[in-house]
Amino acid sequence: MTISRRFVAPAVALAAAMLTACGTTSTPSGTPPPSAVPPAATTDVAGRDAYNAAICPVFESIIAIDPRLAALRAAGAEGEVSDLGGEIDALNDDLGGVLEALDAVPEWDPGADFWFQLITAVHGIRPRLLQIAGDPNAPEASGDLAALPFIASEGMDLAFRNATAAGHECAGEP
Repeated sequence: MTISRRFVAPAVALAAAMLTACGTTSTPSGTPPPSAVPPAATTDVAGRDAYNAAICPVFESIIAIDPRLAALRAAGAEGEVSDLGGEIDALNDDLGGVLEALDAVPEWDPGADFWFQLITAVHGIRPRLLQIAGDPNAPEASGDLAALPFIASEGMDLAFRNATAAGHECAGEP
């Protein structure tokens, strides 16, 4: 089979053009090349600031609540639940306030997972406390208190690190 010369020249030119096009990285005129800007610098600053302003007080409340939950767990482990009705009710009220405050946190993509981890943790604790508050003298009340879930988790730590890397910070954080 013979190939006509009139097809060889255009085929060679087309192959050369394809190789040249595949081997270069050009951007359309007027479009700057992508830069290696860290994620924190490309973050929506207004969104981040609104998120931080709303979530930082919530996070401070949770930090204050955590030792109280630890004390309830310890009391439950020791079987001393009957005198804790007032503290259980107070914690339920405080966790309800945390949930309301979390509902008011504006969306910010890099902080969405941290927000989700916080709200999930509170939703995992509060219904159990409400159940215990309904009958603190029930035989299972001390065991239920001892088994209260923790607020902190590996998922929350990861979400917090990701949000921090994108610019989340609260005043006074190290």
